[in-house]
Amino acid sequence: MKNNEKTTSLFNKVDMANLFWKEKSLVKLIEYSKDLLKSGEIKDYFKNILKFLSDDLFGYKKIQIFRLDLNINKLELLNSNIQLDKKNKITKTKLKKIKNKQIFVENNTLFMISSYSNEFYFLIVEKEDTLISFFKEEISFFKLLKTLTDSFYKLIKTSTMLHNKIVEISSIKVSNEIMNDLREGKTLLKDACLKLYSSLSMEGVILFTPITDDKYKIELKKGIKIKNWDKYMEFIAENENEALNWQTFYLIDSRYNIFGIVGFKMSRLDDIVNKIQQDVLDAIIPQMISILSERKSYLEANTDVLTNLYNRRFVNRELNDFMNVIKKNKRFRLTVLMIDIDHFKKINDVYGHDAGDKVLIKIAEILKQSVRDLDVVSRYGGEEFLVLVQGDIEIAIIIAERIRITIKELSLNYKNKILKNTVSIGMSEFTQSMDVEDVLLFADSMLYKAKNSGRDKIVG
Repeated sequence: MKNNEKTTSLFNKVDMANLFWKEKSLVKLIEYSKDLLKSGEIKDYFKNILKFLSDDLFGYKKIQIFRLDLNINKLELLNSNIQLDKKNKITKTKLKKIKNKQIFVENNTLFMISSYSNEFYFLIVEKEDTLISFFKEEISFFKLLKTLTDSFYKLIKTSTMLHNKIVEISSIKVSNEIMNDLREGKTLLKDACLKLYSSLSMEGVILFTPITDDKYKIELKKGIKIKNWDKYMEFIAENENEALNWQTFYLIDSRYNIFGIVGFKMSRLDDIVNKIQQDVLDAIIPQMISILSERKSYLEANTDVLTNLYNRRFVNRELNDFMNVIKKNKRFRLTVLMIDIDHFKKINDVYGHDAGDKVLIKIAEILKQSVRDLDVVSRYGGEEFLVLVQGDIEIAIIIAERIRITIKELSLNYKNKILKNTVSIGMSEFTQSMDVEDVLLFADSMLYKAKNSGRDKIVG
């Protein structure tokens, strides 16, 4: 009778211990769930599981978490509370055999298996005492743990994927906007690289632009301290880790036009962000080269080499386009200013063609500064310029007078000689009854009147 009482008492003590363990473990599980929700990041997920099960309350000797990716047949140890050796290293074959099970116990080791898509995650827990197996309450606890962890993992994974997709789409959208601005001439290469660096959360950027065929200057620099191109090459060659972080792109088109060399320092702290940065740059850089190449071809065909103003071919095309608009829209107004530098031949004869070129360049600058963004300035030939003012004759007079006064007040120093210049301006407002030839002939006749009535005048 006494032996039965002792046995019953022993079972009662075990039941009480198991009950105590169950209550404590559930409290711990609730706290763990809160932490898991707070972190919300995949990289912390398995670390948190390991930390949770390493609590002294559980007393587990070995805890290991493996991932088996069936797509690439790769086994990876994610976390462990021990230093593994070859004897206790788990094999892919063993994990593949048990992957269809959920929770099972083998001797003093418990296996918990979770799956997400074609990836399997194995939690392997081993007790300190090899003779003691997992009791009923522990297995129930692990079932509850599995339900929670699976739900949280899928929630975090889905949330992370959604977040990354939003970041990627946003990055591509912003990058495409930057490329559109570059294509339309609204932004320079330097500004485009700076915007990419900022929008993609890069850690550094450096842009070199060519001075000659073998010399480059630093146009933009963030997150790196180097003085020139040679130092940058040394920096990359001598720092293996930095070489991995920095991605260098040569902006060279198929005609071997060199637009620049740009280096971006990728994110080191977040693999997902790093991949997005790499994917966006791989897509954007070829676009950038293509846009720069197209713009170079376009500018070569449509701009004057000396003044960088639009040329005669371009402005005639613009005039035809404006004429079509005027024919359809009665309210649209366009006025043509035909501008000629007074006594320009004398400048060339007395001071030489180099002096004449400097005068042309300076007057071109004044013209660009005197008009609005919507107006078109061109060199029409020799010392003659054409300005297309979007507005009626009253608006054009204001702009023309601003041009005339600014040029008259200009004193250009050439080889210690002060060159003074004036211009004569003829104006012609485009009407629906006129074609391009009509408006140009009228502007030319007004310019002729300005010349013959003393120069330095506006006639229209």
